[in-house]
Amino acid sequence: MDLIVLKPTDQDSILAYERARAEQLHSDPMERELSSWKARWRPEQLTHYLPLGWSFGAWQDGQMIGYVLTQPFLFYRGLTQTLWVEHLAYNDKAIGEALIESVCKWARDKHFQTVLISDLPKELQLTRKQQKMSDDITEITTSRIVE
Repeated sequence: MDLIVLKPTDQDSILAYERARAEQLHSDPMERELSSWKARWRPEQLTHYLPLGWSFGAWQDGQMIGYVLTQPFLFYRGLTQTLWVEHLAYNDKAIGEALIESVCKWARDKHFQTVLISDLPKELQLTRKQQKMSDDITEITTSRIVE
């Protein structure tokens, strides 16, 4: 598996990946279309996230097998730098865990104090200390400052 930083040129790969996943979830084409209108991977969101340079894609044999959309934000809850994970998509549990681990390592390397993950799947077994901030947001600390 190769992890790369996603660029705006990867938008078509993400859309194809998500459309294939949607076909597995929804047999009705109209239901697929309606669900895509509020999806976190819709084109206007990708147009925002991909140029930032903080999102990762997982590739194997030239095929996308997962990705994560993230962005930094500053001065949240007294912390200087927080990395927000908006969306995580993956083919299997090991890929999802590898994506989150990579995000946390990169955040720590860039001196971010914490990573906030929206809707972290319960199936993922993470080795890092984490805590639920609300029903849909999980925090993973990446520095000693907030531990």
